[in-house]
Amino acid sequence: FRLFNILFSSRFATRFVALFDQRTRADLGAAVSAEEQFWEDVFAAFLDCTPEEEFDNLIGAHPALDPNCVNPASIVQHSVKQIRQIWGSAHGAYRQAHIRFTTTGTNGKDFYKYCNGRLDALYIHMHLQKKR
Repeated sequence: FRLFNILFSSRFATRFVALFDQRTRADLGAAVSAEEQFWEDVFAAFLDCTPEEEFDNLIGAHPALDPNCVNPASIVQHSVKQIRQIWGSAHGAYRQAHIRFTTTGTNGKDFYKYCNGRLDALYIHMHLQKKR
């Protein structure tokens, strides 16, 4: 949950969205791409134990999110590769849940019902709803 807080934070959100833009020649020819630099910066923020409100707290409440069990302030040691894999897995779960949630004929306002138990997919949805 800390990773998602960082990715959607005011410090990283604009750069995160820009990763999906078309790459410039300068970026393609750079020794370190903008994408690699972004993930290195996210990794540094992920491991930084300096208290930061935007990274360390849940962004909202949901019955499925037990604040006694989910603590974004808790730092788990991961590599850059692992945090990218965590994002990829969670994003894939979110996309599948979003497809189920928006399918014609589904009647439900609780996105979590379509997440197959994936709290990370729910949390991404919560971040996106907050950004609206």
